[in-house]
Amino acid sequence: MIRAITTAVLTIGLLTGCAAGGNQIPSDAAGLTQHEVAEMSLHQEFDAYRDHYDHMQRLLRNAQLQVHDGEWEWGGGDDLPGIGGDGVAPLPGSDTKNSYDMSTTRLWSPPGVIDQQRDLQPMIDWFTDQGWHIEQRTITGDREVWATTGDGWQIQYAAQENGDNPITVYSEPFWTNDGDALSSAIYGRSTVTFPDRSRPGVHPAFPEWGDPIVNHPKI
Repeated sequence: MIRAITTAVLTIGLLTGCAAGGNQIPSDAAGLTQHEVAEMSLHQEFDAYRDHYDHMQRLLRNAQLQVHDGEWEWGGGDDLPGIGGDGVAPLPGSDTKNSYDMSTTRLWSPPGVIDQQRDLQPMIDWFTDQGWHIEQRTITGDREVWATTGDGWQIQYAAQENGDNPITVYSEPFWTNDGDALSSAIYGRSTVTFPDRSRPGVHPAFPEWGDPIVNHPKI
């Protein structure tokens, strides 16, 4: 009897320890577990992705405005999911099928003499004001500052030796039930066009679920 009671107490204690953080279930950049995402339909995942995209664009716009309110060059289209399983932050158990990440890049070149510290300082000050974790790095002469927002996003701003200053907003990984299906749903409704240059906050509207399918996968 004593042995049975002891075993039961130990079992309850172990389960309580796991629930309290001994073996935490991994949550993604939106704070969702894989089990919670498994309850979502493709339509719901599409809408969640659109919300993430809009948030990414707001982060980008706000960061751009700290250093330049004129036109920036686009680094390419940014409305499709990135391949999961890797990225700027770990998500245990993620792979190329069950997760994705997002990113968007713009670039401008400040006029006049190159001064990397001068160029980075307004962004460093803004990151600091937000209370974000900041890292500064120098890579082969290019200087950059990274901010981790603490809610699933990271921002990189660089002052390069050649005078180009790119900025990239990265998401940390998100769970998905089917990365290919989500990508196809977005690509099918996307205009697949983006400008060469634009001011902060200007970008093509993200499609709605009810929009017609205009693109089909190329085999």
